[in-house]
Amino acid sequence: MCDNFGTMSYITKNFVPYTLTQLRNGEVPEDRPIHIFSEGVYDMFHYGHIRQLRQVKEAFPNVKVTVGICSDELVLKFKGGPLVMSQDERLASVAECKYVDDVIDHGMFYPTIELLDKLQADLIAHDSIPYPFSDGVDCYKPFKKSDRFLTTQRTEGISTTDLIQRILDQSEKFRERNVAREKFGFDGLMDNHIAQRVI
Repeated sequence: MCDNFGTMSYITKNFVPYTLTQLRNGEVPEDRPIHIFSEGVYDMFHYGHIRQLRQVKEAFPNVKVTVGICSDELVLKFKGGPLVMSQDERLASVAECKYVDDVIDHGMFYPTIELLDKLQADLIAHDSIPYPFSDGVDCYKPFKKSDRFLTTQRTEGISTTDLIQRILDQSEKFRERNVAREKFGFDGLMDNHIAQRVI
């Protein structure tokens, strides 16, 4: 679980980042953990998100994971759609994940090398699917070019978009359930459900 909500717990004066190749060759910092940054929206935080963060945490021994959460305004600006959870809710949800050490509002939708250096992170972690700017260039290209990109694998069959679609597909049933709960209460709802099955 995250001990530092919205703050950075590890800052050193003479930070020199380690590349992915160096780390894979066993060249690791002796005086600090390997610091990996992951960023995203993390709406309706689910097991696919958790598995991604676990991959980051377990990529090397002694890894510190910092997660950047995009603001509501930036998500609306660049993705266009509404969010289910507010930024505060998304920050709090990710902070409860045991694979996360720090959670921050990093103030941007597309990450930069400058941000990575400011956070004193060695690598950024994300899946390998290109995420283009408006000009079509993959926003992770600079990290890949500088050998500071750690590829994580997506979990098939689960995504925030998929979960929202499931809810929309069954919206009438959810609405009926909520109305019944208000009318009968939880115990009454169960009794009513059993009675309907018996009839």
